[in-house]
Amino acid sequence: MKDNFIEDNYIIEQFTLDKETENDALKVVKKAFVNVYSDEGGTTEFTNTMFNILFNSPYIPRNLFVRVIYKPTGDMVGFLGGIPRELYYKGDVYKTAFPSFLSVVPEHRENKLAFKMAAKLIETGKSMGYEGGIAFFEPEEHGISTGQAIAREIGIPFITIHEINKFLIRIFNVNEAAKVTKLKWYEKQGLKFFQNIKKVKSNRVRKFKTSDGEAIYSLLEDFKEHNQMTFLRDKEDFLWYLQQDGVNCVVHENSKGEIDGFCTAFEFLLSGFGNSIKFGWIDVVHTYRIDLQESVELIKFFALTSKEMGWGGLQTPFIPYFDTKPFKKANFVFFPKDLIVAMFPLKKIDIDVPVSSFYFDWR
Repeated sequence: MKDNFIEDNYIIEQFTLDKETENDALKVVKKAFVNVYSDEGGTTEFTNTMFNILFNSPYIPRNLFVRVIYKPTGDMVGFLGGIPRELYYKGDVYKTAFPSFLSVVPEHRENKLAFKMAAKLIETGKSMGYEGGIAFFEPEEHGISTGQAIAREIGIPFITIHEINKFLIRIFNVNEAAKVTKLKWYEKQGLKFFQNIKKVKSNRVRKFKTSDGEAIYSLLEDFKEHNQMTFLRDKEDFLWYLQQDGVNCVVHENSKGEIDGFCTAFEFLLSGFGNSIKFGWIDVVHTYRIDLQESVELIKFFALTSKEMGWGGLQTPFIPYFDTKPFKKANFVFFPKDLIVAMFPLKKIDIDVPVSSFYFDWR
């Protein structure tokens, strides 16, 4: 009965994201995410800036998107984006994608629409030559069971490649952060010990300039050397990303003035209890060629410039591809939070699990 209801009342389809459809998609994502965990706080609230960073690159496919149209009104009530990545693994390269921000507006969530959209994106990806996908699931939410059910329905593997158990966070104003997320009194007191930014002493750190793009991109090759599994984005897409509003990129130079490390983060709203504050989502960390002392200076400068952008803090799930010592010395702390990282191979990929080190950026 429910499937017939869906067929009678909804259209689930691949579509092209353009100026005409962007506003409708943004409305769906905003409405879907601001209502998630409304009693818990600490949810991601979408802004035009964040949507642009994630989905508007002119260098990614504009047709790797799925939507749900509610027939009685003609409104878009569901959205799912696909972000392409090249997977480098065991000397081979695979065309993969990251299904991003699966969204259904609250009043339509009981109709298996998330399941149907995910299945449609996989179907679309296969038709476009994609060989697999990677997704992140919260174990306590319905997402992981949906992912496993989709894999069973379509007849593809669901492979858990890694289990994340902590976030790396840096809060600049604990009292402000407590307005949007639940913090126990002792957590607030503990975090206040780490909210001040230590003085940056190195003269080798600075903000990104457009002319740095090529040098920064060349450093991405290091991720292949240092990790079992590496997901890389298109070069022009990456260079476009570095120049967008809402992106913070800082670099480190060696004694010859050459860029030998960098960090990036992008802006989002951390929301809860009717309040929102700007926060930074740490996207890329590259410190492989820098000693510990200079790495600490880079991370301190990263925090300082993020605060200067008006952000209340920085966060990322801890993906095991970078050394956390410089972050700890720069007053970052770990916060317990579980995520499951899963692969959906659409062709046979011989994956050795668990994968202990892999590089993946979040945009």
